[in-house]
Amino acid sequence: MRTHRLKIGKRTAMPHTMRVFATLIILMFCTSAALSQSASYRTKGATAWLSDCNGLPVECIFVSVTRGSVNGQASTSLGYSILSGDLCCGVYSEIIGFGEIPDATFQVHGSTYSVDVDLRTVPGFFSEVCTYDPYTQERTCNPTPPGIVIGTWSALTTLTSQGRATFIESDPNAQFISSQNDLGFRAIANVNLLGRNIETLGGIFRDRLTQIVVAH
Repeated sequence: MRTHRLKIGKRTAMPHTMRVFATLIILMFCTSAALSQSASYRTKGATAWLSDCNGLPVECIFVSVTRGSVNGQASTSLGYSILSGDLCCGVYSEIIGFGEIPDATFQVHGSTYSVDVDLRTVPGFFSEVCTYDPYTQERTCNPTPPGIVIGTWSALTTLTSQGRATFIESDPNAQFISSQNDLGFRAIANVNLLGRNIETLGGIFRDRLTQIVVAH
């Protein structure tokens, strides 16, 4: 178990989906590169994402699957966040997972992207559940087993998606500055994430460039 004070750095205005994707990329970058480095994360034709919130108490789900490279080293990665609770009062719990997955588990066929992976069999995949107490301002996290992710994204090629944003996240050791430039399409997403069925409007990216700068 780990407990720490939650410190959120300055954030520029950006869509929620891009902000969560930036956070997951930063987390994956931290596990694969030294903090003294900067990195360029680029994908070409292989990113699928969804973001969906519903219900009271609210449950928000974000999933992103990406084939790209960090500093020229190719990899396929998956990240997700399941946030639930009474956000008005600041009490919530969150399940977070991220890491590299086998390339064969993420397929691209024209305008249809799909993922089928049992994360319990993927060595080193990071998964934890966290709770936040607004009264003590403490976020307590514990490891939790990952599960199965199966889904498809069918692009709506008449609905293009383009965005550019900058995201800044700080912790006691470093500051991460992530700049993103996206070009893609909206897509019908049908995903089962850890037993939760989600059908919503998500998206795919055919070109994404993320530059991460680490400053101490």
